[in-house]
Amino acid sequence: MAWIRTSISMIGFGFTLAKLFQSLAQSNVLIRGPAGNVWTAEGVGMVLISLGTFALIFAVFDHRRELKQLQAVGLEPRFSLTLTVASVLAILGVMALASLVVNS
Repeated sequence: MAWIRTSISMIGFGFTLAKLFQSLAQSNVLIRGPAGNVWTAEGVGMVLISLGTFALIFAVFDHRRELKQLQAVGLEPRFSLTLTVASVLAILGVMALASLVVNS
């Protein structure tokens, strides 16, 4: 569940920063990166959404691995709401990232 919380925070922070960068761009304020390149709202948003989405995907695989380890020691398998929520959010994150890539 901590992975889900952290990933949603990264995705939400990505959208927030993207909106901030868009408003700064409308005010003719440019944000320069370490190499002197101008950072765009879409670029910052895509990076943070990607990080959040990949964190969710890795969390799903890690959770499944832990469930298998628990089953190996005799725990009975049951429905995992955490796994379901993380999977749905990962799919939504991939779709959000794809829409940013297609629309940019």
